Amino acid sequence: DGKTHRMVAEAGYHYDSSLFPRRPVPSGDGVLESGQRPCRLWPDHPMVELPLPRYAPLPFPFHASYSLVLGNWYFRLGLARHRRSNVPLVLLFHLTDLADPLPAGMRRSWKNTFFTLSHMQGAEKQRRSMRMLESVARHYRLTDTGTLLLETAQDT
Repeated sequence: DGKTHRMVAEAGYHYDSSLFPRRPVPSGDGVLESGQRPCRLWPDHPMVELPLPRYAPLPFPFHASYSLVLGNWYFRLGLARHRRSNVPLVLLFHLTDLADPLPAGMRRSWKNTFFTLSHMQGAEKQRRSMRMLESVARHYRLTDTGTLLLETAQDT
């Protein structure tokens, strides 16, 4: 929520990447809403919001976590739709998208197994994630967050 975003900014973080474009988030000082391009949410804080890709009308975001469950076809579909938007792509990877499964003793429920992607070995997740990055590299210039922040700071 907006209060959490404000706390993240005040803690000194340089960027956040948790908002989807034009999806309002209530906050203590109004409603946060990002566009499709990197932006500052508050004029008094330097933190930059790197918005996640808009995925509607698809039912789920097409970042790695969902695409590892649904298949690379889902990622390719989301990427093709996003390319038509002509905006930067922020591709989100979580540790669970690359890591080995939780030990069997820690998989106490199907939800725990599902949300940690513990149905798949780390090497397979890494191989499939690399294929996603290769697909992205065919259409976008890959950059790291630090470089993007410098470019965004120069543009604002």
